[in-house]
Amino acid sequence: MIVCCGGDNLRGTPGIPHVAFTALQEVNMHMISQGASAINVTLVIDEERLPHAVRSLHDVFFQKADPNIFE
Repeated sequence: MIVCCGGDNLRGTPGIPHVAFTALQEVNMHMISQGASAINVTLVIDEERLPHAVRSLHDVFFQKADPNIFE
């Protein structure tokens, strides 16, 4: 299953990969790709882990995020 994380200046914001990968530490990632895009990171994971992955990413970036974490 493909999961994409998108956001303005994703590549230029230090700490974003760490936050995302920490949220997904219990998910086996088969592929990670950023390519030429500065606003998108793509992950390939097992389909059965999709609900957990999406919830974890949503929590860390939208519900539980410390507003100072990216400063």
